[in-house]
Amino acid sequence: MRVQYTNIPLWDHDLQEWSKMSFDTQEDFGNYLEELLYNGNQYLSAGNYQFDECSLKWNECAKRFEKKGMYCESPKGSKDYKDFWDFERKKCRLGVFYRHKGNTWYLTRDYYFLLNFCPISNKEKGNRITFVDVRDTQYIMALYEKIADIKNLHSCLVKKRQMLSSYYHAAKLYNVYVFEETANIKMLASTENYINNSATGTWRILNSYRDFINKNTHWYRANNPDKEMSWQQRVKVKEGGREYYSGNMSTLTGIVVKTDPAGAAGGNSFYIFYEEAGIAPTLKEVFGYAEPALKAGALTTGSFLAAGSVGDLKQCEGLRDYIEGPVDYGFYGVRTDLVTPEGDTGIRGLFIPEQWGRPPYIDKFGNSQVKEAMEDLAIEEAKWKKLPANEYRLKKSQHPRYISEAFDYREDGYFQTDLIQKKQDRIRIAKPNILNVRLYEETNGLIKHTFLENAQPIIEYPIKTQYKEGCVQVLEKPNKDEPEKFTYFGGVDPVATDITTTSESLFAIYIWKTLTEKTYWDEKDEV
Repeated sequence: MRVQYTNIPLWDHDLQEWSKMSFDTQEDFGNYLEELLYNGNQYLSAGNYQFDECSLKWNECAKRFEKKGMYCESPKGSKDYKDFWDFERKKCRLGVFYRHKGNTWYLTRDYYFLLNFCPISNKEKGNRITFVDVRDTQYIMALYEKIADIKNLHSCLVKKRQMLSSYYHAAKLYNVYVFEETANIKMLASTENYINNSATGTWRILNSYRDFINKNTHWYRANNPDKEMSWQQRVKVKEGGREYYSGNMSTLTGIVVKTDPAGAAGGNSFYIFYEEAGIAPTLKEVFGYAEPALKAGALTTGSFLAAGSVGDLKQCEGLRDYIEGPVDYGFYGVRTDLVTPEGDTGIRGLFIPEQWGRPPYIDKFGNSQVKEAMEDLAIEEAKWKKLPANEYRLKKSQHPRYISEAFDYREDGYFQTDLIQKKQDRIRIAKPNILNVRLYEETNGLIKHTFLENAQPIIEYPIKTQYKEGCVQVLEKPNKDEPEKFTYFGGVDPVATDITTTSESLFAIYIWKTLTEKTYWDEKDEV
């Protein structure tokens, strides 16, 4: 999508002065931000961004408001008043660079907007309405999504609970709604409770931002309609005896897509944000319908944002696929060493683990103290291990230190699935050279097989292809001296249709052992 890359405000903390920073192309801008994200050649990780006293400057507008009850002390309508709000508007549209002692940081437009103009109910401060503190965790999240926009890719995020994702993304959507013209913005969820005006819905956050900004800033915005989950930024005016609508005409809409995945389709969308994407059984279908609204032919004009914590694997397979294979699906992938506790590394979607930004292990400048947080988590986990197995897995998935832990929770079942999870993950990642075969029985009762080139196993439901026969997948070739024989083999036998009213199961699993003949010698005779 198109991103402005010139005349971005730059604060030099050494010189104590403002200037500007520009790039020759959008690609140059993205490559520069990518260097900041990785902090050199380091893996993407909180605690490595070296925030210092310069970070105290990043939310100075919020601090001024909390101290004086106003943002600008100049008389309303004066040149100083106008200049102040014009400059703040510029920072809220372009972002801000900060530089100090050889380090450079970039605050995206939405993160700067959140820090300074979007107060929240802050449970770290007794549930008082306050502005958020600077945290490297939110900085990383905002920078990741900005780079994705610049590179014409989408964003996917799996995270721990309670890390301000909803507050941040509400600020991100409202920022565009306030400052851009004719922007079509959609917020999606699998159930209405995630995005309505209830205690758990994100529209409640949007309402609070709108009310505060309309009351205390120069950016009053009227909505018509002004309904829950349906806003348009316009107002009816009458001039010369004629009535018409005036405003930037941007729209912000909430849509429930669990039963209607096509609900996100249509229009030309700036952002499509899927709230609680880890509890979204139809996420991939929704993205399939939504993606055309983010393109004009081969050009990417908007961005899809999928973010959330996870629940049972039945609900988060879509997000898991995006996180583990972002490049395959058009999402921005980052290099990380947080794949498994064993130290596996790779390109993944963004992961925010429990040890990042874990109170109270954050210094006064906003840097995560990851080592201390990990030590505290080890003490917590020792308590979790005393719980029943399913409760222990749930605890781990809601407070994950690694991507594998985030996706490890399942409903309680008959089998100890946690014992084979690591092996399943390794097979999934390695993608070995699997052989697809069809089994058949001859008239003499012998089981034989044929190798198939085009057959595919049935690995998802509902079955979307016309070919529903499936196949058996073999990880180990038969003995080269007797290629027709397997010692053991197994397969999934799907039914011919993908809807059944007689049972919940759509397949049967068969494990076979072939008849074998064994010859051996003793000292005297052949047996």
